[in-house]
Amino acid sequence: MNRLFEHFEGYDIQKVRKDSRSEGREEGRDILLITQIAKKLKRGKSPEIIADEVEESVESVNEVIEAIRSIGDEDFDAQKVLEIWKKSMPV
Repeated sequence: MNRLFEHFEGYDIQKVRKDSRSEGREEGRDILLITQIAKKLKRGKSPEIIADEVEESVESVNEVIEAIRSIGDEDFDAQKVLEIWKKSMPV
């Protein structure tokens, strides 16, 4: 039985849970932002107006718009857009 847990020494399960929860919340906020931008874009609003309404930079809004356009309107999937958007972000 001890061998089962030998690799968990120094492993902080509470920190991992907290970090995972935090990452999930951040992803949820990003999905909401993408969805809001997509709806406003579909209504014909400019990136500048969208940025003002969602309280984000025009640069960020333009990055999301590029990601949305790269997958096409028929295939809109906020999760796919998020993946494309995150890949385009500097590390």
